[in-house]
Amino acid sequence: MVQKRFRFGAVHLWMVTGVVLALMLQGCAAPHDGGHGTDVWSRLNLAARTITLPAEKPNHGRVVCFAEVRYRDIQFVKTDDGYEAVMEYTFSLYSEHGREPLRLSDRKKVIRVGTFQETLDRQKTVRVIENFEVPFGEYTARVVARDRNARSMGIANEHVKVVDLYHQLYVSRPILMWDSVSTLDAEKMVPFQNRRYDRDVFALVVVGGINPNEFYKVHYRLEDTRGEMIYERTLNLRPRGRVNFVSLRIPVSKLALGKTHVVVSAEQFGTHAVSRLTIFSSLGRGAEVTQGVDSYIEPMRYIMPSDDWNRLRDADPETRKKLFEEFWKKRDPDPNDDVNPLMEEFFFRVQEANQKFSWGAQEGWETDRGRIYIIYGPPDSIERQRSPRTGITYEIWRYYNIGRQFVFEDRYSNGNFRLYSSN
Repeated sequence: MVQKRFRFGAVHLWMVTGVVLALMLQGCAAPHDGGHGTDVWSRLNLAARTITLPAEKPNHGRVVCFAEVRYRDIQFVKTDDGYEAVMEYTFSLYSEHGREPLRLSDRKKVIRVGTFQETLDRQKTVRVIENFEVPFGEYTARVVARDRNARSMGIANEHVKVVDLYHQLYVSRPILMWDSVSTLDAEKMVPFQNRRYDRDVFALVVVGGINPNEFYKVHYRLEDTRGEMIYERTLNLRPRGRVNFVSLRIPVSKLALGKTHVVVSAEQFGTHAVSRLTIFSSLGRGAEVTQGVDSYIEPMRYIMPSDDWNRLRDADPETRKKLFEEFWKKRDPDPNDDVNPLMEEFFFRVQEANQKFSWGAQEGWETDRGRIYIIYGPPDSIERQRSPRTGITYEIWRYYNIGRQFVFEDRYSNGNFRLYSSN
């Protein structure tokens, strides 16, 4: 028996003006083939990160791969003593120009919870970690995750540069942690797809190639979506060896609504190394919205009457913030709760669209796929077909609960999928 899972599913976000409870209780049925055969797999939302550490072998580095899937994105099946999900993972590492993997590892993880409510937890994730020792060089790390219950699959690729951490100045891509730590502690890692921050977090970086006899500097700054600096700080540090873990506090009060770019640089003897990370935040400091409102004005055209949207867009900054807050306050199912789930879901979909569907200079929300994703949510299944006659690739999105199908075409084989038809 497959337990039906409730979430913000395939629904019109413009319906927030009326049927609020219908939006909150819209279900996501268990995946099925919809009459299209058992080869149709839906897309699994997978997040992956890598970090490079020193290895025991000379001229080698250790690549640590993290793969995460949220509970809300996997299918739990009712068992005699609770609920169970089974995830399968394949980790592989490819050289810069290689077609065959240099390293390959298969993993399986069974997740068991006692109550149905736990399967809906938006904060919990399934995290799997794999390590590879490889010679210095550039690689592509690939993770394939499969949810057999839901017949869904996700693929994530990360570019990895393995360098000599003892002799070359290097700063790793930051990994967010809930606490200040002096080493990589997987238990304290912030989920990669976390969007809600109600307290300060810490960006953990690996700084390599340090002369242990001299101080070095680590400078980091936060930038909003327009590239304007929100916060910066410089640390003068005493080395604890040639390779150091450095924990950098990220004040939650400085996070912008939407994207906050974290830029970290290390310096010693006039040599610099830089790395970057983008933090996606849906609510910033709880229910208070102060920074980054402008980045959400444009996508709100999809869910607002045109006159109201024009008034919001053209208002001065102070009035724009007021209108923005009034719009969402009227659509808050529970004004006594700090969290407005409709507002949070909208922000979440915009950010997901930007991550998944950006093309060229277009943000993801501006694309046809991004627009459909924001209005209807993630599809129940995605299928790609290539026309043998024209060579054009089509992507078919199906929403079984509302009986809708959208077909996008990549006419010029450049990744720009445009809406071709809808029923």
